[in-house]
Amino acid sequence: MTNRVNFPTAIQYTTTSAPAGEPRLPGFTLEHSEVYLNHVHTSSRTLLMGLKYTDEKTGQTYAQNTAGWLRAAGKGWVVYLMPGHTTNDFENPSYARIVVNAVIWKP
Repeated sequence: MTNRVNFPTAIQYTTTSAPAGEPRLPGFTLEHSEVYLNHVHTSSRTLLMGLKYTDEKTGQTYAQNTAGWLRAAGKGWVVYLMPGHTTNDFENPSYARIVVNAVIWKP
């Protein structure tokens, strides 16, 4: 998340489990990306990034910390990144660099 990733904006971000107030965190925006809400995990993982999503139909804003994470699995690692369902996601320089970092990362 830090190796040559340029975060062009600061985003007000918090989740329901966070303390009061919305900190401004480094971020980027993806247009037309697919979002999966309400992940429930039963094992521990290292959280890498969250997401903030506003539903165009309802105006409801959602935030969750599990848009990117990693965990050990057997003799290797799983790196999960929620974005990546549209070509536009990979055309975003910030997200493209995060994907490259996930591929070249060495634990």
